[in-house]
Amino acid sequence: MPWRQWPRCGLGWLCILLVICCSVTVVSSYCVALSYGHIYPFLPAISETGVLFPEKYVFRELANLSAFLFISNAFVRFMQYKLVAEQYPEDNVKLHRLNKLAFVVAILAGLGMTLVANFEIEKDWSIHDVGAMTAFISGLTFCWLQCAMSYKLKDHGVINSSAVCHSRAMLSLMITLCVAIFAAFQTKANLEWALARPRYHFLAKLKWGPQDPGYLFHVISSLAEWSMCGGMLLFMLTFTYEFQQIVITSDISSTEYW
Repeated sequence: MPWRQWPRCGLGWLCILLVICCSVTVVSSYCVALSYGHIYPFLPAISETGVLFPEKYVFRELANLSAFLFISNAFVRFMQYKLVAEQYPEDNVKLHRLNKLAFVVAILAGLGMTLVANFEIEKDWSIHDVGAMTAFISGLTFCWLQCAMSYKLKDHGVINSSAVCHSRAMLSLMITLCVAIFAAFQTKANLEWALARPRYHFLAKLKWGPQDPGYLFHVISSLAEWSMCGGMLLFMLTFTYEFQQIVITSDISSTEYW
């Protein structure tokens, strides 16, 4: 096919690259951890796949890259929404405030991802846990804000179809349920472990198996965590078509040197 006949991709590749990078992050660290016998194979928590050497370096590097790509996607969305919102002066102030808030929340989510990547799990509350909580809550808030922004522009007849808006709303609802299930069952699992095995080293949880206390709650929380991350990636994929309409150009000129 001649080059001129290729479909326009714009910045749609950025969403796809984010999904690929995040998928490679969790799958590669899981495979490395499993090959070294560091984790129990069935549904470990995502963070547990990047605790020990050497998988933790794989997890850190790719998770940091994923955080950068997430913020990059959020920035493109911010600029896109800003340009479109300027066409509607009657709602311009509200739309700009909503857009700025969504971008700030996205930066917090990306920051949380880097804290998860670069700070290790500890027995008690740690920077890693703060980063995970920040990433989950900010990511969820970002999804709901983007839902509201999508419906706002749909009312003006631009950017989003009803199917896209409804898909984002359903994914946001699914992510919300996953966050709630994860928090509740992970708390219950850790409580049962702590009560039954107070003297065990906290890294023993990496091999959390059916014979251990709280295992069922641990599996449910891990399933919710994996589902939550998958839902967020699907949510970001919904921007692919819109980003295909966006291109970045540069115009460099100089009268002094050239």
